[in-house]
Amino acid sequence: MAVADVREFGATGDGVTDDHPAVMAAIRAAADAGGGTVFFPAGDYALSASIGNGAEGFAHVCLLGDGERAARLRVTTDVAPISGHWIESRIENLTIDAGSLGGPGLDVDLDKSYVRHCWIDGWTGYGMRLNATIEGLLNWIDDNFIAQCTGYGIHTSYRFFDSWIVNNNIGSTRPNLSIEAGPLRILANHLNGSPQHNIELRGNKSLTIIGNICEGARREAIVFTMPAWADSDDEQVAIVGNNITNG
Repeated sequence: MAVADVREFGATGDGVTDDHPAVMAAIRAAADAGGGTVFFPAGDYALSASIGNGAEGFAHVCLLGDGERAARLRVTTDVAPISGHWIESRIENLTIDAGSLGGPGLDVDLDKSYVRHCWIDGWTGYGMRLNATIEGLLNWIDDNFIAQCTGYGIHTSYRFFDSWIVNNNIGSTRPNLSIEAGPLRILANHLNGSPQHNIELRGNKSLTIIGNICEGARREAIVFTMPAWADSDDEQVAIVGNNITNG
């Protein structure tokens, strides 16, 4: 698979120039080639619009940052830095900054994809909103840092299932994790900040919650609520070996 360096497509990473056209050109080149890595050298990439392709999406594309999250994707308008449909793709080792302009960090529909080792900051409403519109399974949300902001840390719909949420550090004011449906594995996350709840379950089945650190919740650390659309439920939720310290 080819490597498309965004600098070779005209991106500057100077924090001032609008790098959105260059970044999108690099992504389209990788996708059109059947897949590849879009590489972001260290820098601050100012984006006038969201990186994504709506419901059509991109397949077999890896967005990869340089160094220890030394590449920052920072939007200059009220949009999510990364959005749309990503199939068999990876978003990895990036600082993702919504700029405190009112948008979420990521608003993505994933299918067989990874979001890994990213730092998500400046978001409003959602650090990550997952699969709000399109179904996807076998996804990994792994080793991300979602900085304390206003809203939900990670919010999933029933369309996000048979996946893993593991090893993340999440701060928020609404629930750190708000989860619908399953099966899902929620393992070894550090849930903190000043959330309403650490984990909010909304009508789940086949859910495994193991080894999480739950801190600072203003109400229940873990709460199960029935969604408005459900008349009954068979929860099948295993909660094992979590460390809970309420606020």
